[in-house]
Amino acid sequence: MDLEVIKTVLTVARLKSFSAAAYVIPCSQSSVSRRVESAESELGVKIFTRPGGQEGRSTELTIAGERIIPVMAKILEDFGELYTVASQPSPDSTSSLNLGLRKNLLAPMGLIMLKADFIEAHGNIRIESRYDDIVSLLPDLALGRLDAVLFFCDELDRVEFRHPEDMNITLLGQSSFSVGVSDMNPLSKLRSAHISDLKDEVFLLNDDSSGRLPGIIFANSERFVRRVESMYGFTPKVMKIPDNMLEIRYRLAMENRGVFPCHTPKCWRDLGGITYLHILDPGFSSSYYLLSMKGRKEREVEIFADFFTGRLKEGEGTA
Repeated sequence: MDLEVIKTVLTVARLKSFSAAAYVIPCSQSSVSRRVESAESELGVKIFTRPGGQEGRSTELTIAGERIIPVMAKILEDFGELYTVASQPSPDSTSSLNLGLRKNLLAPMGLIMLKADFIEAHGNIRIESRYDDIVSLLPDLALGRLDAVLFFCDELDRVEFRHPEDMNITLLGQSSFSVGVSDMNPLSKLRSAHISDLKDEVFLLNDDSSGRLPGIIFANSERFVRRVESMYGFTPKVMKIPDNMLEIRYRLAMENRGVFPCHTPKCWRDLGGITYLHILDPGFSSSYYLLSMKGRKEREVEIFADFFTGRLKEGEGTA
């Protein structure tokens, strides 16, 4: 029986709902139904009773289902243990960490620098990474194609998913809002400031709300303007950046034509000729999280989490 089928059956059993299972997995409700029917056909028994559209009725286990679910759970647990045992390298061997990054998490430059620093500290662990949205990353995490997913948001309960019980979610720390300014800008002499101190500056913001450009924080310029207006009572000047943010923000900052906001830790933002000014406002901070499946690749994930947290703290509140 396919592992994906087993996970789907267990999710339906836990949530007592085909539609809720489809939301959590995530997939279509028809896919959930087909996987459950496939399991029932293969085993020759009905696992669930169907409420048949009756209001308020949940999906319940049949007598056979009550016997089957603990066995399936044990199979899934053993499968996770299999990966854990297989992923334990000898001290002198090289292992890998397949990392998923939620779109708009880190600038490409920041990820390159992170990898370089991580390899220097842990040369026997190779990081493979890809950017995508949470809806695409979570199934690959559940199926073992990814070992962990790294992302941040203002608050965890705003993220567009509900993590299953068999998933670890670790708060790595927070990164405060800052702005990058040219070394030619008088602001570069400061270490910290309030947003109101920047009301005469032009904010360089990407206006690509589709998320095609990874690493762009404050991608929604209208939202940023509304937030500053409501919190500080002035309308910030905004220049919309239509294309390669990393290249353009570097060029504009070097020409002293504006400032650009960022949550990325200072230690991953080393672009020559640019100073980072810390903004004294906890309302603009974001929290970093790491998701991983319980019992899988624990060693590499824990090493990466410790490294990431240390690098995050190194960049906190600094110019």
